[in-house]
Amino acid sequence: MSESNLLQGSALYAVWARLRWAAGYARLIRLGRAIGAIGSSATEHSRLGSVGRALSRWIRGSWLYRWLTSEPDPDVVVIDLRETWTVGPLIAVLEWIFGPIERFGADSGVRTLTAHVVDQFRGAPIRLFGQVVTITVVVTLVLTLAIGEMTTSGLGVQLCALAIGLLATRIDTSWEQLRDGALGRALKAVFEPPEPPE
Repeated sequence: MSESNLLQGSALYAVWARLRWAAGYARLIRLGRAIGAIGSSATEHSRLGSVGRALSRWIRGSWLYRWLTSEPDPDVVVIDLRETWTVGPLIAVLEWIFGPIERFGADSGVRTLTAHVVDQFRGAPIRLFGQVVTITVVVTLVLTLAIGEMTTSGLGVQLCALAIGLLATRIDTSWEQLRDGALGRALKAVFEPPEPPE
């Protein structure tokens, strides 16, 4: 007689099998499964789930994430950052947060809005930045005037920021032009990994 047959014939195994069978029919277990199904359905169709999935796709699609998690070149010694004590926990937390969120809800209004903002950013990022700065400065200026705590130096700073924001709204340089320009090439040279040795 084998060891598994001895265990299956024991009283302890019979008790365990009976408890396992009873757990399948228990009201508490069925209630827990029903609540889990309702929660899964609710998060699948929620706006927050859509935002989380969009953020997860952006992070996983980003150049930095791909660079950190890319497969090593056979001629280059590479350290897997997932196994390090400094970056590994950060990557694990990001995967833990954005992994489940990515599975829920494919379409939402927030996703459409974020896709529109991304398109605007790629078309003219400096103009979009100028619009954000202009709106922020105008709202801050109105609130500061309404409260009545405006100083001359504060007014000067806000007016300079407003002028910069308004000037930035006139720049139509696209993301590709910025990336391929002198500043983009300089930043790429700083952050790009070195060429593998011969």
